[in-house]
Amino acid sequence: MQFKFDPENHAYYLGDERLPSTTEILKAVGIYQPSGFATEYDLWVGTAAHKTIELHIKGTLDEDNLDKQLRPRLNAYRQFESATGFRPYPELVEKPMFNELWRYGFTPDIIGEFPNGDFGIVDCKSGAVDPATAIQTASYEHGMRSINQGGPEAEREYRRFGLKLDKEGRPSLTEFTDHKDQTIWINALSIFSWIKKNRRIK
Repeated sequence: MQFKFDPENHAYYLGDERLPSTTEILKAVGIYQPSGFATEYDLWVGTAAHKTIELHIKGTLDEDNLDKQLRPRLNAYRQFESATGFRPYPELVEKPMFNELWRYGFTPDIIGEFPNGDFGIVDCKSGAVDPATAIQTASYEHGMRSINQGGPEAEREYRRFGLKLDKEGRPSLTEFTDHKDQTIWINALSIFSWIKKNRRIK
């Protein structure tokens, strides 16, 4: 079956089957509750900042026409790279993927490698890093391992981070080190499956 991603509706499909996203699952089981105070401007900044970082990593960003609200966030990301030596993999930036066994779609912000050989998953935030980001990044690690099932990457461990890029151009990095995060994500998948079966989630 062919995997497809609909960017306009942020929807994942495997053949004709629509796959739930990481965020949908976390919302359904109560782990993630979006703030009711986010304005249209906040949402725009978050989306635009993600795109800015993506284009920067891929080497296609037109900085001359970059909105002044986004430049500090780009500078904050650059400070993070400079301070840590983190090297992103351009081909895995904002790349939609799916877990065939557990039937969910996911799009990690950034996957890369540190100078000591550690692999990293970085989720960028324009606002505060929500505790649910720990489970969100655990889902990405779980998904990456499933994609590489049967190969050496299936056992690969990733350091997981939430990276706040604030409007003052300062990066704030939170690392998630609790191994129970993976267990919580698996439990969330199981609970979501039960809810979908018994409450008819579409």
